[in-house]
Amino acid sequence: MRKSLISATLIVAAGLGAENALAQAPKLEFTLKPARVLRQNENPVNPIVYVSITIPNGDLTQTLEASVPITPNERGPENLTAKRDKLLNALDAARTAWNANQNNANNRIEWNVMGLNNDGIRTIDLPVGASRGGFGRLDSRNTGEYDGNGEDLTVTGCPSGLRPKGKISYDNPSFDRYDSDSTPFEWQGGFTFNGFTYRSTVLGSDSRLGAGSQVDGSVIAGIIASDLTPLVQPFGSLIHVTGSRYIDFEFNAPGEAGSAGLIFGTSVPMEGVSGEVYDFVPEPSSLVLLALGALLGTRSRTMA
Repeated sequence: MRKSLISATLIVAAGLGAENALAQAPKLEFTLKPARVLRQNENPVNPIVYVSITIPNGDLTQTLEASVPITPNERGPENLTAKRDKLLNALDAARTAWNANQNNANNRIEWNVMGLNNDGIRTIDLPVGASRGGFGRLDSRNTGEYDGNGEDLTVTGCPSGLRPKGKISYDNPSFDRYDSDSTPFEWQGGFTFNGFTYRSTVLGSDSRLGAGSQVDGSVIAGIIASDLTPLVQPFGSLIHVTGSRYIDFEFNAPGEAGSAGLIFGTSVPMEGVSGEVYDFVPEPSSLVLLALGALLGTRSRTMA
């Protein structure tokens, strides 16, 4: 029996025109999947979905975060929108609490979060920071996910010339390799570029994991990074294995690139696999330069 993956994708859209470069900051989107219905012999402790959004606002930094427990009655595809709404309400409550505690009116969070379709959350009205930044994190922890197509952690509207970064974590020293029916669990990592997807999937039965019924996340991170490195090089992107259980990605997309992103996930109902994206909000001066570059490029092509 094939296990479903807890999975996520980070996509960065680039190549905006000059009129769009100044219009708004990039949007951060979370597209969720239904929590997997537990089998009779599965009982994760304190299953939680965690989301964090940190945005620079001038010289200040604003953070929303929410942790919501997933009960047995909130699992399965029929409860996906209820799961999304629970997380959305928690983020909205965090925004209200943040603003109530701010003595400085300039640090009130004016940007907001809203529902996207029946399974997503999107930031709206993000400010452009005085310094480059922006951080988003999605961690399904040990909830398990029903749909193997994966949750998404997405950044759209990033002007070309920015170099957003991402990190996949396999931060557990003792992942189980098999479930109680001896079905191997799976771990996944990868990236997307201009609509194409490249990924590495490691099964618990993979001989590269060595002997034993458990495996350290550092072994998984090393295998996936090794598999992906020759694939990512043609796109000018960088992959680093850091802290042994983490894979860092830095995208250096050319000016007219369509998209770039990360994919990650696992089917094991244990904590440790998560995804992060950061440095996706540009400086105001960067947007001006990008817009000027786009205008000049358009003008020179017209004159030619």
